[in-house]
Amino acid sequence: MTRCISLASVAALACCSAALAQAPYAVESQLRFEVWNGSAWSGSTIARPGERVEVRAVVSYTGSNASVRGLGEILYQPTLSNADNEGPSQDSFGAWRNSGRTGFGIAGSLLSTSEGASPAPLSTYGRVGFGGTGSTDDFQNVHTTFRHTNGSNGAPQGSFLRAAGSFVQQWPIAGDTSAWTVNDSNRFGRGISAMQLSEISPVNQSLNPNWQGGTTDIVIFRQAVLLSDLGAARVLDLTSDQSFLYRAGRHTSNQGDNRRYMTWWTTPSGSTASYRVGVDIVGAQIIVSPNIPAPGALALLGLGACATRRRRSR
Repeated sequence: MTRCISLASVAALACCSAALAQAPYAVESQLRFEVWNGSAWSGSTIARPGERVEVRAVVSYTGSNASVRGLGEILYQPTLSNADNEGPSQDSFGAWRNSGRTGFGIAGSLLSTSEGASPAPLSTYGRVGFGGTGSTDDFQNVHTTFRHTNGSNGAPQGSFLRAAGSFVQQWPIAGDTSAWTVNDSNRFGRGISAMQLSEISPVNQSLNPNWQGGTTDIVIFRQAVLLSDLGAARVLDLTSDQSFLYRAGRHTSNQGDNRRYMTWWTTPSGSTASYRVGVDIVGAQIIVSPNIPAPGALALLGLGACATRRRRSR
């Protein structure tokens, strides 16, 4: 007995197959931004105009794959919303280490693990520990601070600071499009990267001296937000965006695959970390208030309270 299948059924099956092939990557990682609140790294802090707030980014594997042994690569672009881009003074990020040119190929250009953990103000900032092999000259991904106001360069409406490579002047495209180009891919591909090669070199089977194992609370980025003297109360959100992560389709023939991901190493050697997972991005807040007393004023208030208590106890 011969069964007939309609063209409509075939098309529906094809659509279902394509949809299944592009099911989102399981969310098994977290990219978390933190601010120093004076006593601990936290999801929020309160600051006065003109103050400096130390910030960092931390990544963790949150899934159940026991084979995960270390960070592969994640792309991201730290952004600060509601930024003062008008002046006369402006919000800004701290100076970039080595003028933004970083990588294992440039000695001393990456921040150390201790600098990533410390809340102390640094003279320069950037990637912590995971530098891959790129960024060895001016042509590579030179870290840069970009300003966006009222939708400039493809940004959302509002006022933002954004950290990315010098190639990424345009805000990356968020949605899917029918004709991704190399330039579209560069807008996220040249963002800030935390990357490492495998534990054992696939070329000569030697140990990678830069390998860092571990999967929890890995500090990958340190910066500072230098607040302007704008006297208005405001809330600044420090975060990144899903559109800044790797895109499965890139600009290849698989242009419709807009899934976003990061990678982890599950083997001790290989040419590329291949375990792809989705990422939960957790932002932090800087609450700016001109009504917070200066630290010296708080100390005086404390002394006054103590004196009052002593007088009452006599």
